[in-house]
Order: sequence, then C-alpha cells, then structure tokens
Amino acid sequence: MKLPSLEFETTWKLQQLEGLISQLNPSSNIDDPIEIQNDVLSQAIPTDVSIAVSYACKAFLYVYTGIRRTGSAKSCGTGLVVSVESELPPGAGLGSSAAFSTSLTAALLAFLRTEPSSQDVISRWAFKCEHVFHGKPSGIDNSICTFGGAVLFREGKVVEHLTSFQKMNALLVYTNVTRNTKTLVEGVTRKREKYSQVVHHTMEAIDSISCNAWELIKQGKYTGLERQELVEMNQYLVNLLGAGHETIDKVLGIAKKHGQTGKLTGAGGGGCVILHMNPGIFIKSFILH
Repeated sequence: MKLPSLEFETTWKLQQLEGLISQLNPSSNIDDPIEIQNDVLSQAIPTDVSIAVSYACKAFLYVYTGIRRTGSAKSCGTGLVVSVESELPPGAGLGSSAAFSTSLTAALLAFLRTEPSSQDVISRWAFKCEHVFHGKPSGIDNSICTFGGAVLFREGKVVEHLTSFQKMNALLVYTNVTRNTKTLVEGVTRKREKYSQVVHHTMEAIDSISCNAWELIKQGKYTGLERQELVEMNQYLVNLLGAGHETIDKVLGIAKKHGQTGKLTGAGGGGCVILHMNPGIFIKSFILH
C-alpha cells in the first residue's frame, strides 16, 4: 500500500491477510458490509504512524478482508499494489475520507469479486468504511462520491437525486487548521444529550434551510439574496452547535467586506470554508488582501 501524499508505504503478506480473515466473524450477507472489528484489524497496522495513515490502513484492511469473506469473492492470487494520492488535505471538511473509501471500495470490489457490483453495493461498503474515519458518518459523503450530482439526503437515505443542475461559482479557502471529525461529532452529541430541546430545534432549523435551498436548486434559482441569507443563517446555526472556529470567522469577515458570503464545510472546527461567489472582482481583491 502506497500513500505518497502522506509519505507512507507498507506491505502485507497474503498469508498475513488471510490470517486476519480467519480471526474475523463471517459475514451473514454477501451484499451487506460487516461490522468493523478494530481490535483484530489494528494488529496488522504499523506502529508509530500518523492518525491519517492509521485510518487509511485500517480502511484498506476492513474492505479487503470484508470482501474476501463474502461468498462471491476470489483470492487476489499474486498480490496487488494499492496506491492512493490526493491533493486534498485530510481533516479539512472536503470529503477526502469518503473519496478514499469509495474509490478504494470500488477498485477492490472490481478486483476481488466474481460478479460486477452495483453502485448501491459500492456505496454501502464505502459507508461502512467511513465508520473507520468518523465513528458515526451520515452517509451523504459516500453517496455523493458514488452517485455524483446533487442529492437530498434524509435519515440515512438519498431521497432525491439530481444529475444536472445550475452551476455555482465557489471559492474554497483552507484555514490551515486541522481537526478531527469524529471528535467534533461527539461534541455535538454531548450537547444534544445535555440540551436536547435546544439542539433539536437547531437541527430542525438547519433542516428547513436545507430544504429551502434544495427547492431553489431544483428551480435553478439558487442565486442572489436568497442564497446569501440561507447560507448565513446556516453558518450561525452550526456555530451554535459548536462547529465554528475563529479562523473560519476571520475568513467570513474578509469575504463579507467584499459582498460575499460563505460557511464552514464538513464538521467545521477549522478545515475549509466555502464561499458562494457573486459576480464581481472578488477573487482578485481577496488575493490582494
């Protein structure tokens, strides 16, 4: 396994991987991803590596051993080389883990299974793989990576799917502040347990904003003042949940001086800010400042 972006490379012998498989519980359904058994998989992960490398290795081991345990899987024979390179910074709220999980899953399913896999099967495996990175992922990132386009996602399922929609100009700004999605999600969970009604109503408000935005996107009207107001309201609400960061506020403050609006991406806490660009000379002005 080669991860040039993380300056990491390691090798597992096929016998070692087969040994892992013998220690894991069998899958009850060949099309349903199995439970992640961290204690077993962790045995094969090199020590003294970064968290990003550890997650990537565990994700590979999970998907490889999981597929190999299904009834339609075949042995990889003489072995394989998995090389993944990305320019996306990990932990930046850009879905890099979902892109990794989905592409890795699709490649291994194609390589190891005797029958072609549907997009739905790929997405379900990638979703389980995302548990390695985030603990309790929503499922939306792996769905986007698998099916493309734009999706309306509710209660763990894709409710609506658009393959074509109005193009939007956006500028991504990386704050250079890394964060751990799993930790941030756990923080929101703790707030929900402590202030259940407050968090419940906040989440309902965020849901309403998303539904309003979705209807505008479908109508090709997600522009101008309405888009700006919805994005700003969303940012205020996720701040209330504890997902904000002073660097995010700084970026949004600069953007606002130039008549632009934006919000955090992913779980917040740093990472990236997405600015929804209105027509003008903002990009040149932003760079000069």
